[in-house]
Amino acid sequence: MYKTISDRHAQNTVVCLPQDLDTLYVYWDFTELRSRIVNDFVMRIRPEYRLSIRMCRFNPESGEHIPEREVGLERIESGNYYFRNLSPENHYCFEIGAAKPDGDFIRFYQTVPVRMQATGQIGSAAPEDNRFEATGEGKTDPTGIFELERRQRLDAVSSWS
Repeated sequence: MYKTISDRHAQNTVVCLPQDLDTLYVYWDFTELRSRIVNDFVMRIRPEYRLSIRMCRFNPESGEHIPEREVGLERIESGNYYFRNLSPENHYCFEIGAAKPDGDFIRFYQTVPVRMQATGQIGSAAPEDNRFEATGEGKTDPTGIFELERRQRLDAVSSWS
């Protein structure tokens, strides 16, 4: 279980990290004050609401979030969860919030959409095409390992020193 070292290190955030082509690791980290405010609201004001983290498939063309999985939480506090058996072609985002009895969801926090995808074919001519790509909102990470290697080769050739 993910646990913050101390409250002063807490970040009030939800983070999604790809583990492989079909697994995403999500962790959330809240200060004691933020946790207390959300938990008190749900337990005292709206006890019929159910705290949860949910995974949504994100459609980049329409901007629509389609809920696919939901994991109930007893309380909002620092924690983590692995979402497995995901399709690498889809975009996903994660939301922490409260599910209402009528099926609506009140979102407190949300990650940016993430897409995991294998690009290229193994053994293809260009090594840049054989990489694992984890992207935010469908954009390739320009600081990926192959881009870094390419930039290092360029710097070595065109060094000012």
